[in-house]
Amino acid sequence: MRLLSSDSGLTDEVTRYAGLRTREDSTSTGALDVLIVGELAFNPERVLALVDRSHRLHGLWTRHGLGDSTVGPLPFGHVHDLPGDDWRSAVRSLRPDVVWAQLNWPAVPLALAVRRAFPRLPLVWHFKESPHRSRVRGEWPMLAELLVTADATLVATEEEREWLLDALAGRLDPDRVGVLDGDLPSAEWLGPAGPAPAHLRRTGGPAARGLRLRAPMT
Repeated sequence: MRLLSSDSGLTDEVTRYAGLRTREDSTSTGALDVLIVGELAFNPERVLALVDRSHRLHGLWTRHGLGDSTVGPLPFGHVHDLPGDDWRSAVRSLRPDVVWAQLNWPAVPLALAVRRAFPRLPLVWHFKESPHRSRVRGEWPMLAELLVTADATLVATEEEREWLLDALAGRLDPDRVGVLDGDLPSAEWLGPAGPAPAHLRRTGGPAARGLRLRAPMT
């Protein structure tokens, strides 16, 4: 997309993402098929970190996002979209290794529908904003079910983690809830990577909290 706005100037995704589109998708037999469900919001190209690690990405997108709810088709490529109409058949055909559902409250209904349709498919729920918005919309029971049934959950801050653990005391396993902001920019724009922040070293990733991949599909 190329868009010239009187408010924010020129948006030129063709030029901005040119270097990202030229990467090759993995053909490795050890690559994981990762199904992204929901929406990506800001800095969507962050998901290419998995492509750089030889994994394959697929997208199933919400149709009810906000203006900043980035969904496919994505301008940097490498994410292969599933049809929204018959997504259950498409997921069965794809047989993904793991679902990475995200990011904000508009994605909750679709993420939960995928969880219910494929309860044995490993699912990581990456949630940023916001429990309170889900409550206002009457979708707190849906969010709670998604949090409790996900194989692993990542939230944006320590405060959000503590709030959710208090709200779902006795239902939400603390060992399966980590902290990682879902809108972080790609290292592509930041230069050489430094050491991981202390909170990431402490909470670890989904695998560190017992997430098993390649479970049988239902």
